[in-house]
Amino acid sequence: MKKRLTSTTRITSKYQTVIPADVRRQLKLRVHDQLSWQIVEGSSAPMIMVSPQQKNVRSRVFGLGKHVWKGVNVERYLKNLRSEWPR
Repeated sequence: MKKRLTSTTRITSKYQTVIPADVRRQLKLRVHDQLSWQIVEGSSAPMIMVSPQQKNVRSRVFGLGKHVWKGVNVERYLKNLRSEWPR
């Protein structure tokens, strides 16, 4: 059986709370990641389940390879590439 990570935080007067560092590290959470909150009805008392929201592929690959196009005139590149197409 896996060991569960347990931490306690406090809710501030603005209803904010901190995600403990050990939880952030284990889940690899970063700034601007989104969390999904869900109320789970249990046998004894309702519980709150918080989980990281799935990151979309676009946000993970955005900007990758931008160094490849550095110093390249993209308009001219596309024009030359299109001129090679059969007509």
